[in-house]
Amino acid sequence: MIQSTQTVNDSPVNIFVPFSAPSRELRGSITTFDGRTVARIPFAQLADDVARARERLVRTGLEPGACVGVLGENCYEWMVYDLALLSLGCLSVCFPVDEFATKSEEELAEGYDLSLLLVTRKVGNRGGHAWVMVMNAPETPAATVRPPTDNGLRRRVRGTDACTVIFSSGTSGRLKALLLSRAGVDVTVDALANDWELTRGDGILVALPLSIFQQRVMIFAALRKDTDILLTDSVNLFRSFKALRPTIVLGPPALFEAIEKRFLALPELRRRALLLVSRALGLFTWKSLRARLRRWLFQSTHEAFGGRIRVLLTGSAPSKPSTLDFFEFAGLPLFQAYGLAEVGFIAWNRPARNRFSSVGHPIVPNSVSLAEDQEIILSLPHPQSIGYFGVERSEEALTFLPDGRIATGDLGKFDQEGYLYITGRKKNIILLQSGEKVHPETLEVDLAAIPGVERAVVVGGGEIPALVAIVAVDPECTAEQEARIRTDVQSAINRVNLRVKPASRIARFIVTRVAFRPETGLVTRNLKLDRQAIHRRFERELTQAEPAAGGVQTS
Repeated sequence: MIQSTQTVNDSPVNIFVPFSAPSRELRGSITTFDGRTVARIPFAQLADDVARARERLVRTGLEPGACVGVLGENCYEWMVYDLALLSLGCLSVCFPVDEFATKSEEELAEGYDLSLLLVTRKVGNRGGHAWVMVMNAPETPAATVRPPTDNGLRRRVRGTDACTVIFSSGTSGRLKALLLSRAGVDVTVDALANDWELTRGDGILVALPLSIFQQRVMIFAALRKDTDILLTDSVNLFRSFKALRPTIVLGPPALFEAIEKRFLALPELRRRALLLVSRALGLFTWKSLRARLRRWLFQSTHEAFGGRIRVLLTGSAPSKPSTLDFFEFAGLPLFQAYGLAEVGFIAWNRPARNRFSSVGHPIVPNSVSLAEDQEIILSLPHPQSIGYFGVERSEEALTFLPDGRIATGDLGKFDQEGYLYITGRKKNIILLQSGEKVHPETLEVDLAAIPGVERAVVVGGGEIPALVAIVAVDPECTAEQEARIRTDVQSAINRVNLRVKPASRIARFIVTRVAFRPETGLVTRNLKLDRQAIHRRFERELTQAEPAAGGVQTS
């Protein structure tokens, strides 16, 4: 817990939450879970701790407008100092641990004009610098600000309402520094807080790294609505469900696919019986009775989330149709959403307006349009970001268009009822030797839906004469299960090849036990496929892949 030898005034202390200022009168709390211990911290104490953090920062000589780095794993103090920096008018630079922990402190300070670098005890002050402060070790010597520099970041944000810098693969797939706007973030916070009707009785789970801005948005929205915050980390995610019992969880598709896998591990007859009964319950017109019966049927799944779930929201990548179906049959409210760090939330499904294969209706009416090539373009009065730092203007202009609109890099379509569908990524289009252009995502849907398949990616173009599907299965599956999956993959490819042009057919496929996870380098930290890394990893196997029946013939 944050401590200070100085006394905090008895008068009410406000927490500066971007973009409102709740007072000590808030009744909610932060509950932390480290895998063993659950600790509850009232919001009133948070207000005092933020005030103490402010005092500690001011004593270093820190002034408004200074750039301050934050590097560390999830902890209560990370959140406290984030709020303190925002209240002081400083620009926080929030470094993802995995990508930046190996960089030297001098490199970070010089690259981002840092006056201070805030770290956790686990990261530590490796260089013994006076300008490095350990957030959760107040007993360490007082820090002193680093002599001011102006290597570019301070100049870049001067005259803007930038409040924080985050790092996102964004629309390019390459990690870049993104400048977030106070006005734009305010819109994002309002959308989450109001559209999902956060209340005093809710508990919103924050488990992914706090350097991912979406997690901080949930904190800001919770403080705005006096909603309990449940803070843990990704290592303790599944244990935190039972320990913290959230009502609102926002996570990547992989999280919900993992829950589905538990169901798929049940004996086949039991699975079939549960799904059959749940489908029959779909005929009930009495929604409350249907919900109670499905909850009873899938009690173990509800208990896996803690038993209090009101909203499950997923994005960052497409969800498997089978996962969405399973959560509906289980009576758990899982909704697909769509957003980018550059603009915040763009669209989402909601209880009264939910279409599984879509990402819902645009949150801001008339904000989404489609270019001639079907790229999704955003027009917002206050986008979440004002631009990049450290990126050539010519590259930045590909996303932040001269007329103020933002190009997402995603391809999409609308149906007649205004639901938005993501059909692929513009940069992922494969140009075959025949000159044919292929959207790989449209071919991958059927493969990813196969039970037992964890990820599926279609590659081709360049020196590869035809399309190859790479299908990743559970590394721990049995030989018998792998053989069944291989047969199902062949059948799915046959179906895909029947509906596409001959030149666009999948000619070969690979079934692999290599895990598509961040630690293998095959997906990004946001769990999106890194297609270039996948191509490099399987480059040798591509020409030796198993032929697919019905695929184009290659020599």
